[in-house]
Amino acid sequence: MRYLMALFLGVASALQGQVVEAQITEVVPKVLYLEAGGRQVTVILRGKSLQSLRQVQVLRQGQQVRAIYSRLGTASENRRTVSFIANTTCPLVADYQVIVTLSDGTPIVLPLSLAVVKVGDPKATLPDTATLAEAADVKAGRRIVVAEPLAPVVTATIPAPLVIPPDGKLQKVLIQGKNLKEITEVRVRKSGSPARYKGAQGLLPFRKILDGLEVEVVAATTTVVGTEFILDLLVKRYLAASVLMKVGYPDEKEAEIVPVQESNVIPLIPVPGP
Repeated sequence: MRYLMALFLGVASALQGQVVEAQITEVVPKVLYLEAGGRQVTVILRGKSLQSLRQVQVLRQGQQVRAIYSRLGTASENRRTVSFIANTTCPLVADYQVIVTLSDGTPIVLPLSLAVVKVGDPKATLPDTATLAEAADVKAGRRIVVAEPLAPVVTATIPAPLVIPPDGKLQKVLIQGKNLKEITEVRVRKSGSPARYKGAQGLLPFRKILDGLEVEVVAATTTVVGTEFILDLLVKRYLAASVLMKVGYPDEKEAEIVPVQESNVIPLIPVPGP
C-alpha cells in the first residue's frame, strides 16, 4: 500500500512538473497604430510556452470589438505573432485592450497599447524595437526602421581590403560583423548599379559561421582589373548592409582586418518581370 501511494505521488509530481504556464515577456511593438480600413498589421510576442495560447480578442470598455479582426499566428516555443485588421467602421480611439486566452481558459492582458487611426496616419509605422528579420515579416515591403543594436552591421572582411584575382577560380571570402546570422541572401552587383534584383540575379552561395558569413565568389579571367562590385547582404528582400569588392591582385602579405563602411537599412524594390 505504501508502495502504491509513493508511486501515485511520484506520478502526480511528475505530471505537475510537466505543466508549464505561458509567459509573455515582450510585445513588439508595444504601441500599435492600426489603420481603419488599412492593411493587416502584425505584432510579435516573445516569451515561454506560447504554443498554449488558444485565442485572441480585442475589447473596448469590456466588450468585444468585432470591427477589429485578430488572429494568432503559428505556434512556437518562445515566439508567436498576432495579426490585426480594422475595418472602416472601427472607432478612431486609443482605449482598446487585447486579451489572449490559454488552453485552460485563463485570460492574459497583453502589454500592448492599441489605437485605431485614419489610413495614411504617419504614426502607423513599426518602432525600432524589432530585429530586421522580424520587421521584414511584419512590414511586407514597406520601409522599416531597426534599432542600431539589433541591425546587421559589417565590421571587417578577410581579405581586407576585399580584393579577388580574375583567375576564374572559386574564392571564399569572410564577412564579419554583428547580427549577421539574420542574413538570408547575399547578392552581387556592379558598383554604381542600383540594388535591384530579378529572380536569382546576382545570388551567391554562402554559409553562416560563428562571427559572420563565408561567401563564395568567382572573378572571370576576362574581368578587367580594377572593376568594383558590391556584395549586398539581404534579410528577406531588405538590404541590411553592403560590402565593396574589387577585382585585382591582393598583396602577398597577410591581410589585416579593417572596418568597412556601414550602410543604412533600406527596403529593396524588386525589379518587375518582363
